[in-house]
Amino acid sequence: MAGTAELELKFGFDETIGQRLSRAGFDRERPWRTVKLWTTYYDTPDSALVKARVALRVRKTPEGYVQTVKADGDVPFERFEFERPVPGPNPQREALPEINTPVGKVVHRHFEALRTLFVTEFERHLWRIQATQSLLIELCIDEGEITAELPGAQRDELGGTPIARKVRWPIRELEIERITGTRLGFLWWALRFAERHQLTLIIPTKYDRGLRLCGRLPLVAQPVPSNESPLHDSQTIGEAAAAALRETLIHLLANIEPLLLGEDPEAIHQLRVALRRFRAIIRFFELSEHDARWDAVEQTARTLLSGSNEARDTDVFSLGLLAEVRAAFPKDAALAALVQGAQKVRAQARHRNREVFSGREPTRFALMVLYLCERLALHLKHRPTRTAKPPGQAQDQSPDQPPAHLHLQSLAYLKSHPHLQTLPKVQPQPTSDPVVALDDPVRPFALQQLLALWHRLERRLMKARTPQDWHRTRLGTKSLRYAMEIALPALARPRRVRMALKQLVKLQNRLGEAHDEVVGGAIAHRIAGEAKLSSLETQRATGLIEGWNACAAKPASALEATARRIESRLSKAMAVLS
Repeated sequence: MAGTAELELKFGFDETIGQRLSRAGFDRERPWRTVKLWTTYYDTPDSALVKARVALRVRKTPEGYVQTVKADGDVPFERFEFERPVPGPNPQREALPEINTPVGKVVHRHFEALRTLFVTEFERHLWRIQATQSLLIELCIDEGEITAELPGAQRDELGGTPIARKVRWPIRELEIERITGTRLGFLWWALRFAERHQLTLIIPTKYDRGLRLCGRLPLVAQPVPSNESPLHDSQTIGEAAAAALRETLIHLLANIEPLLLGEDPEAIHQLRVALRRFRAIIRFFELSEHDARWDAVEQTARTLLSGSNEARDTDVFSLGLLAEVRAAFPKDAALAALVQGAQKVRAQARHRNREVFSGREPTRFALMVLYLCERLALHLKHRPTRTAKPPGQAQDQSPDQPPAHLHLQSLAYLKSHPHLQTLPKVQPQPTSDPVVALDDPVRPFALQQLLALWHRLERRLMKARTPQDWHRTRLGTKSLRYAMEIALPALARPRRVRMALKQLVKLQNRLGEAHDEVVGGAIAHRIAGEAKLSSLETQRATGLIEGWNACAAKPASALEATARRIESRLSKAMAVLS
């Protein structure tokens, strides 16, 4: 009674996308098949399945009832799925996974306490696409609604206004699912399909949205911190890099919705942490030496990161330095004007940041990361660039790319379409092997990389004198910290390494304070300009900010002494790596 690995991607759907798909042959008026689906989701009163990240549902289909148990899979967007037919709408114990499996153990233990959570009802338009001889994809458009009873606490969250207990949430989404074939081929096809039709990923599933509607999760998703690094010493370099990147992608995706729908500044911070980790992982594992496309991924991460700089800087300034000065001078009119201006600038910066993360670039970034991670995990070796063959003779083709001739497995009038026949340009591949093989053990490589980063930081600490020097030292500290957090589980004597990590955090925090002291006045002037304060208000408010900063700032000698003291402790802790 083994389950299957379900790999599916969900995208937002509207009439504009519907028109593009219709022109490509996916017309909702003429689908391969249309079905109406009614689904009931179950859990215990204390949300035992939600806490275990397991979902149990019973779905009514034209063929009868089907019970499904789902759980998180090994990679983003992949889930364990166990389906069995059942006689009616109620869950059946005999249709659960075996009790000796991790998922089965959870659902069997709580089976008697299961209660209805919420219901979905939607119409599904389906098409099947035979992308390659082995890759079969199902495309469907779902339109309908989620229905649940809104608890009193959730009604209070909406402002306490009178509202019906039974509430509905619309469903409009496009889904593509791998039926047969490799993950690699599916992800490559999905990347090209999403680009062609300008699609944007939907992160929460119907299940997640239903949980929010019935009160099992907050209505607005909360910011999510990063998890422990998934590395271990038995991995190869390729496996370790893929695992670290996938975990970081999960972290990134989990914080997009809190940014788009919430107001917590922590969401921006967590997104920035995830994007910095992407860059750190790519550099740490030297991935661009193996595939030049990692350069483009890092550049995209850098672009997304820079797009959130203004929002993050304004948040830190407003909630930190500006709040301190305002508390000290509560009746100052110029400061009050600067506070109002900061609120306006913060709102504008957040809006621009939301536009970036609600656009198509994060979708392309996520799919490209997943595709390249799959290559890393499979240890695919780069092949030499192929020379052109005479006309009429078939060209060699990389096994992870779809063939030139794709067709829809659908009704006879659905013909092949150009957007399914377009192949990406294959980048030239190096003819020589990379310096470090992806299937080498990760531990020796990680030690070597960490020591190199540490020696670079030592040199910067020794030379640091000016604010620019300390800024470069701060960046070096971040690079070593992220690398150490990533590699920690794969290293020997992790306790000693954690001691070094603790000292690194102290150093980064102190250098961060010094950086904020330097840029505080500049941010105040920028906000005053964008908020169009008068010259007198600007002069008065920025003068108070700069004066407060000057009084609170520690002398350069104190910064140097603190850094040297932390460096001494850090050197002793880092000796374990030598």
